[in-house]
Parts: sequence; structure tokens; C-alpha cells
Amino acid sequence: QQTPSTPTYQHLATYEPPLPSTFLCYLSVGYDALVAYKFEQERKLHPERFNNQLKNQVMYVKHGFTEFFKPSEPITDDVDIWIDDECQQLPSQCRSLKLININSAMNGCFFWGNGKSREFEYQQRSPPRLDDSHIEVMATRGVHDMLQHRVNLTHAQRISQTKEVVIRFNRIPSQGIALQIDGEAWIIR
Repeated sequence: QQTPSTPTYQHLATYEPPLPSTFLCYLSVGYDALVAYKFEQERKLHPERFNNQLKNQVMYVKHGFTEFFKPSEPITDDVDIWIDDECQQLPSQCRSLKLININSAMNGCFFWGNGKSREFEYQQRSPPRLDDSHIEVMATRGVHDMLQHRVNLTHAQRISQTKEVVIRFNRIPSQGIALQIDGEAWIIR
């Protein structure tokens, strides 16, 4: 949490809307945040297209299909994630980093999943709970992965269950990098 007098806090306030320094439920960096950002930009331009829940979901699907057929670049080299003072390696072809403090996101998708951890990923300590004070940290490779998570064929790649996470941007691509915090999306430039 930043205080109003720090340079970081003042920089966060330059975005519209201002970037929060914490999150409550969900934070993502990458393609899913970009879909949310594009959705919000289109809603501002054409509010008449977004006047009921079904239309909103259709518009999300539209932007998701764009991402399915022409995926965003991986963020693997752009983002570092520090957990317990150690830099964690993002999986190759990572297109989304997710920090989740709730059991589901994106209209009911349980990214952490119920199955056992796979051999190559973080070994779950305990099933996620809303009252455990832990953040589940995961990575996905794109819309194809998300579709598999949605129908419970697999789960996102587990990175950690922790109480504190630091995200550092190593490089910001020329088109920016998308960030979503509790439903609000931004492009970091």
C-alpha cells in the first residue's frame, strides 16, 4: 500500500481512472486484461450496444475471439513476479499472469481448479479459501487455455499461494501492456 506522498502513489494517480496500489479480488496482466480494456473502450464509444447482460457477454466473446485467432505477444520477458523475496519464473508463452483472492473470476471460471498440482508447477498447500489470507498466483497461455479452464479440463499453471506479491515490469512493449484490477482495466505505457 502506498501513501499519498510517495512518488509511486503520485504516478498511479496520473492514470484515468487512477491505478490502485492494492486489489481486493482479482488482478491480471496480459491478454485477459486487454480484452477487458477493449470492451470498456468500446462501451464508452457505443453505450447503446451495452444495455443488457447478454449483449455485454456477446461483446466480451467478440473481443475474446479476436484474441483467440490473433493472440497477444507473451509477457514472459516483460514481467517479473517476486514472491517471498524470490523472483519466480513465468512459464514460456505466458500471456496472462493472474493473482486471485477469490475462488472464481471472469464470470465464474475457477482458474486454480480442483485437481492435484501437476509435477512441473507449484504444489498446492491447501485448497483456496476466501478467508485464508492467501493470494493464488497463476499463469495462462491464452484464450485456448481459458476455454479449457472454463469447462474444467485443466487448471491454470499454479505459481504460488502467498500473502505478498510484487510485480515488476521489465519492459513495456510499444503497444503497452494491459493490467486489470478488480474489473477496471488500463494500458500501462
